Amino acid sequence: LTIEELEEWISLVESLTLRWILTGGNAQVLENIFQSTAIDALSLKENRNLAISSLKKRFSDNMQSDENIASRLNEPLDDTALTRYIAFKLNEHLSGQMGVLKFDPKLIHVEHIAPDTITDFWKSALSITSTEADEIAAEYDDLTEKLGNKTLLEYKINSSLQNKPF
Repeated sequence: LTIEELEEWISLVESLTLRWILTGGNAQVLENIFQSTAIDALSLKENRNLAISSLKKRFSDNMQSDENIASRLNEPLDDTALTRYIAFKLNEHLSGQMGVLKFDPKLIHVEHIAPDTITDFWKSALSITSTEADEIAAEYDDLTEKLGNKTLLEYKINSSLQNKPF
């Protein structure tokens, strides 16, 4: 494989895996897909073009749809490792280059923009309309656990911010 082809395969594997995990797909089924792909790649090595198109089709056929992903990303996301990875990949994609942030969980933390602990400032800023205390807490928790309320910060910056407003 050329470097470009290898990068394409890595991207396909990464995309399939991330989408699978994000939507709660069965890990054993994903493992079976990877195993059968590896077996087929070895058996089809004589016909490179057929192998590549066949294997790419298998990945595409098993890829979670954009609609499923969008729906899942609209829900609270409380898996810190997954959130860190998604935010890191978004940063990498939007910056147009690798290496802007080093993917090291010891160095970068997932931080809530609106903090975990509700304050009057954040209740107002998020336009929470509920009036009962338990409804307010539930609505706030739902909003603060969404991916759009999370960002990556270096540990020292994260520690210094605490629950401060913007």
